[in-house]
Amino acid sequence: MKNKVISALVAVTLAFGLWLYVITVISPDQTRPYYKVPVVLDNQNALSERQLMLVSDPNPTVTVELAGTRSDLNKINASNLTIVAELGGITQPGEYLVGYSVTPPNDILTGPITVQGRDPQQIQVKVAERVSKEVPVKIKFEGNIPDGYIKGTPELDYSEIKVAGPKEVVEQIDHAAIKVDLINRTESISQSYRYELQNSEGEPLDVKLVTTNVEKVRLQLRISAIKKVPLKVKIVAGGGATEATCTYQVSPAQISIAGSETVLKSINEIVIGTVNLADFSTSATKDFEILLPEGVTNESGVNKATVTISFPTLRKKTFDISNIQTVEVPEGMEADVLTKMLTITIRGPEDQVTAVQASDISVQVNLASVTGAEMVEPVITISDKFPDLGPVGKYSVSVMVSPANAETSES
Repeated sequence: MKNKVISALVAVTLAFGLWLYVITVISPDQTRPYYKVPVVLDNQNALSERQLMLVSDPNPTVTVELAGTRSDLNKINASNLTIVAELGGITQPGEYLVGYSVTPPNDILTGPITVQGRDPQQIQVKVAERVSKEVPVKIKFEGNIPDGYIKGTPELDYSEIKVAGPKEVVEQIDHAAIKVDLINRTESISQSYRYELQNSEGEPLDVKLVTTNVEKVRLQLRISAIKKVPLKVKIVAGGGATEATCTYQVSPAQISIAGSETVLKSINEIVIGTVNLADFSTSATKDFEILLPEGVTNESGVNKATVTISFPTLRKKTFDISNIQTVEVPEGMEADVLTKMLTITIRGPEDQVTAVQASDISVQVNLASVTGAEMVEPVITISDKFPDLGPVGKYSVSVMVSPANAETSES
C-alpha cells in the first residue's frame, strides 16, 4: 500500500512538471506589453547634410505588445528591445509620421517573437530648417563704480558668438548679453561670464535647440583710481630772465590720470619738460609731449601741452661786438677768427639795459678741441656791474685752427 502511494506522488509530480514546461516553454500563445521603450531616431546625419534638424522630442518612447513563449518574454525588457525610426527619407521641413521597426534580442531567445500591438502606430516628428549666424556680444553693466574711479575700455575674447539652430528661433536672436556688476567695484575685472541669447528688445529667448561655438565669454576691464594733476615745466634762468621775471602758462593746465591708488598718491604734478629762458628773446610758445610714469594712463585725451612764455618787465638791447678773443689754442696751432662781427642781444631790467655798453661785453671762443674750420659756441660775459643782464639766444663763431707758420713750412 505504501509503495502505491509513493508511485502516485511521483506520477503527479512528473505530470505537473511536464505541464509547467509546456505552458512556459513550448506554448507560443503568451503575450506581454512593454512600456516606455526608447526609440532610436536613426540617420539624423542625413538631416544635417540637408541643412535640416529635428525640433520635436529627440527621445520618444512607445509601448509594444509581443507574443512568444513565457520564458522568452521573461528575458525581454525595455532596455534590450531595439526600436528604430528611420529619418533618412525626410528632405523638407515639416511634420511627419514615421514608422518604426521592433527587433527583439534574438541572441538570448529560444523561439520566434511577434509584434502583436504598437502604441503609437507611428512616431510623430517635426523637422525645421537649420541656419547659423554670428551675433555680437553686448555687455550690460549693472550699477556704477564709486566716485574717484574710472573704467577702461572692455575687452572680450569673443566679440561675436556663432549660433546655429531652427531658423524661426535663430532669426529672433539679436545678441548675446553678459551682465557685469559694477556696484562698489574698485578692482579690475578678468573673468569669464555665461551669456544669455536675447532678441532686439533685450528679452531672453527659448534657445534649448540652439548650439553655440563657445559657452562663456571672458571680459578684461581695467578699473583704476582717477586724479586731476597740474602740468608744470622746469624753468632754467638765462638771458637776463628768471622764473620771477617771466610769466608762463601751460595749456591744458591739468589733466586727469588713472592708475593704482598707491601710484597716484605719489603724483601731485606732472613735469612735462624744461624751458631755458635764454632760448627765447621774445614771447613765444613751445609744445611738449605729455609723458607719464609706467602704470599711469592719461584719461584727458590730450598728449601734448603748449607752454606760452612772455617777459613783460624786461627790456632788450642789441650790440655789434667785434672784439672776439680766442683761448686754449692748441700748442703748435694758430687760430683765425673768420667771424669779424657778432650781433648780440642783451636782456634784463630796464635800468641796467639802459646803462650797459658794448665795452661791458666780452666774447671768448675756447679752441681746446677744435681742429680745422668749425663753428664754435662762444662764451659771452657781461660786466659784474650788471648782474641781472644776460645774452638771449644762441650764437656761433666761425674759426679756422691750423698749424702755426704753415706758409713758412711750405716755402
